[in-house]
Amino acid sequence: MARVLVTGAGGFLGAHVSAALRAAGHDVTAPDRRSGLDVADAAAVERVIAGVRPAACVHLAGIARGTEAELMRTNVDGTRHVLEALARHAPGCHVVLAGSAAEYGRTSDLHAALTEDLPCDPLNAYGRSKLLATRLGEEFASGLAAVSTVRLFNVVGAGIGEQLLIGALLRRIRAALADGARAEVVVGNVDVERDYVAVADVANGIVALLEVPGARGVFNLCSGRAVTVRRVVETLLSFAPRPIAWRQDPDLVRPDDIRRSVGSFARARSAFDFEPATSLEAALRSAWSAYFGGEP
Repeated sequence: MARVLVTGAGGFLGAHVSAALRAAGHDVTAPDRRSGLDVADAAAVERVIAGVRPAACVHLAGIARGTEAELMRTNVDGTRHVLEALARHAPGCHVVLAGSAAEYGRTSDLHAALTEDLPCDPLNAYGRSKLLATRLGEEFASGLAAVSTVRLFNVVGAGIGEQLLIGALLRRIRAALADGARAEVVVGNVDVERDYVAVADVANGIVALLEVPGARGVFNLCSGRAVTVRRVVETLLSFAPRPIAWRQDPDLVRPDDIRRSVGSFARARSAFDFEPATSLEAALRSAWSAYFGGEP
């Protein structure tokens, strides 16, 4: 049993990872902003890590929305604070950082499947902040037992936040159900293709990665399957208790949106037997059930 520190444990992914670690027999310390840990506060991070001295750390604290300065402060400076404190107080620690498919950016449209050795060319401040955090992990790798980055694609499941597409769709469906029979759901570009992976599979993959001594580098955690947003919208609407229409709003279609982003998990499968086992429909059902409080 290892003592594992999970930052961002109060978030969507953090809650699932913490539960999976405990189920695997690990001793989990899971502070979050509500308990006083702001990773952008170097002194607060120092206090927590000096007190815990973990054998492993899963750093999930971060933000996906905000100004560029806010994204850099939390995602980049926050990662630096965690890595610096771990190097001082827990140099034998195995660290897993949460990366993002947004790091690939413009590269995504050029390849049928994204592999970890492809160049990254992020489109936006969020992607840039996550790429800089990944590079910080590489810089600190020599001062810690191991540093890995799991490059996450579109994670789906119970507790998904409304700032993400599927959470936003659930919110719009709830509003449509409340508004009456003629209500409809407004969506953006439904023809783009994305790679959706169940949160349970991601959490189990992170646990498996931590149990490989000395595992280093970047690992995609994805399904390896291309799915249109149209299919996601139609699947969610199929769960509704009555028919709900949807329509595309041109104002929600971003002209520079990536057309296709699909990953390869071959490296993760080779390193720690990662194999997504949950269908997209099951993951969407789980998200629906948690959001609406019952099975569709």
